[in-house]
Amino acid sequence: MQKLYSILFLCALWSICITGKSQLPVQFSQIFKTVDFVNPAYSVIENSFSAKILYRNQWNGLKGSPEVYGFTSFLPIERYNMGVGIQGVNVKRGNFSISNVSSNINIDLQVSNSNYLGFGLQFGVEYNYIDKDKIITYKSLYPESNYGSNYDFANSFYSFVNPCAGLGFLYYNTKFYTGVSSYLMINGNRYTEVDFYQGTYAIAGTIQRLNQAWRIKESMQARFLPGNIRTYEAGINFLYNDEVWFGVSNRINESVIMSCDVKIGPVSRLAFSYEAQLTELKRFTYGSFEMRLDFRFGDGKHNDERKQKMIYLLN
Repeated sequence: MQKLYSILFLCALWSICITGKSQLPVQFSQIFKTVDFVNPAYSVIENSFSAKILYRNQWNGLKGSPEVYGFTSFLPIERYNMGVGIQGVNVKRGNFSISNVSSNINIDLQVSNSNYLGFGLQFGVEYNYIDKDKIITYKSLYPESNYGSNYDFANSFYSFVNPCAGLGFLYYNTKFYTGVSSYLMINGNRYTEVDFYQGTYAIAGTIQRLNQAWRIKESMQARFLPGNIRTYEAGINFLYNDEVWFGVSNRINESVIMSCDVKIGPVSRLAFSYEAQLTELKRFTYGSFEMRLDFRFGDGKHNDERKQKMIYLLN
């Protein structure tokens, strides 16, 4: 137990000292289905090769609002209780675009008869691009004027690369998980005074069987991101006959989210969510929409019993 406390202390220390993910924080509606995008240790629960494709249209109807494209895949290596994965996220907002590609590796340790501790490391690069042809300046509006300038910065202002790294851990059993992840991104734009960007995610969830046909899953997530961004979200979802998820979540003082997830084939699931704004943004947007397509190959029968039971934390 003393060893476990030491591990948890080191993880907490990491969270305080180096935290960061992206210059433009990524936000998802389906918190119980996108944990692997924010915590590199979460995929350790997987018992077969899996992949996800995601699209998000945030604040639909608002000009220049963010669009997010993402993918993630994971391959477990059972012999060593570990796995490897890759993920990519592209965020477009107005004339600004961010593309992040990273790889991760994780491993889990048994800390008691029924509890496990997973660790995940992530390394990648983030490419930032500003479309200078879409930048509107005073000079472009009034070319004959003697005032203003064209702001002809060097190309390094319009495109630059930021290296990034992350660490996550996950404490879990067949009915419960909790974890924290932290990221550090070094700023490669020499025109800004910020040396790095910081942020931390904390997650938790639990699942119970109500009867033979129904299960219920509760999920929580807290984000602490650049620009003093603090968001807290909690949701509840129901699974019927291992075929359909549906539920609702609340991002405190920001939005209400309704989600549905359907099994559409032996190895695939399709999910859709709608996010209704509670802030003043509701006057300018129709809400946010998110779609996700999951693939999980292999029935997992060759895996140990605990991971077979944990599949409901992922479905």
